[in-house]
Amino acid sequence: LKSKDISGIILSSYHMKDSAECLRRLLQFNIPISAWVEDHRILKMVDRYSSNRKKLTFFDSSYSTLPGYEVGRYLIGKGHKNIAYISPFHQSPWSQNRLSGLKKAALSDPEVRIFPFVCTQYLNDYYFMLKVLEESSFEKNCSTPDITQKLHPFLQSRISSVRSEHDMLLRDSLIFTECEKLMKKALENSSITAWVCANDHIAVLITDYWNYTSMSLAKRPVLIGFDNSFMSFERNISSYEFNTYGEVQLMLSHLLYPNSLNDKAAVRISGRVVER
Repeated sequence: LKSKDISGIILSSYHMKDSAECLRRLLQFNIPISAWVEDHRILKMVDRYSSNRKKLTFFDSSYSTLPGYEVGRYLIGKGHKNIAYISPFHQSPWSQNRLSGLKKAALSDPEVRIFPFVCTQYLNDYYFMLKVLEESSFEKNCSTPDITQKLHPFLQSRISSVRSEHDMLLRDSLIFTECEKLMKKALENSSITAWVCANDHIAVLITDYWNYTSMSLAKRPVLIGFDNSFMSFERNISSYEFNTYGEVQLMLSHLLYPNSLNDKAAVRISGRVVER
């Protein structure tokens, strides 16, 4: 980073242990930074560094209230008056902001009501995974020595993928256990015609459960998620697609032309609803 050839930095924060500390260190190099808001620690730094706009701009397509607002406007435009929000990750700012966006959209019509069904204990899916990893259940359920003795040596490297699938299966079971409680409460209100899920992961789990129980399509509320993942495409679930391409283009523009964004501390980027 001390090289004269480096003209700017894009900070992608999602997989970092401490994104805020990383950003603080990067600011010491006095190089323009485009910070991708993918982590609640980065989100908390927006106001703190808002005066340093030419050197640092935040780009946010998923953490703001905008995605929830646009999904709300879409559903209201389709005629839905009573809308549920389902989230087992409601300790997170992004889940809270999506609900806030829905409520903001509901202000446009006095007949529209938003019903939150949320669990405030967990931040995201990884916090469920931590519970799985703490129990070391793979070793308990699948004794590694027993497996390796039956495998040719060149195949033993694939055990790690078995472990990963095993852990994700238990993680999803824990997530759905929380979701099922929320779903039962939401289904008690027959006036609710649409469910907004915190993300596609939740929408897929709910859809798979409904398919498993053979719940008729006529009885299912409209379901919509966030991410526009391949899993939502496979199951024909409508979803909000974040404008990642546009976000990256604006990040590069900021690095090359720091004055091009009119000194905005944070750029909120709109996506689109993919209807299925």
